[in-house]
Amino acid sequence: MSKLLSEKQTNILTGKALVGAMTKAEQLKVMEHLNELYFQMDRLDGEDFFGTEGWRHHFGLPDAD
Repeated sequence: MSKLLSEKQTNILTGKALVGAMTKAEQLKVMEHLNELYFQMDRLDGEDFFGTEGWRHHFGLPDAD
């Protein structure tokens, strides 16, 4: 089962975070979501749709450590 949240779920959690109502369990869900996004993007880094230098370069982020 994927750790990715739906767009609706991320919108709800973002709203809770903005008003300080996010629980620790919800914070963990967001961290798992971000980790899975990074993993999937790294896995696809060599694909042409990110260009020749990868997704980090595309978004202006430093290379992974």
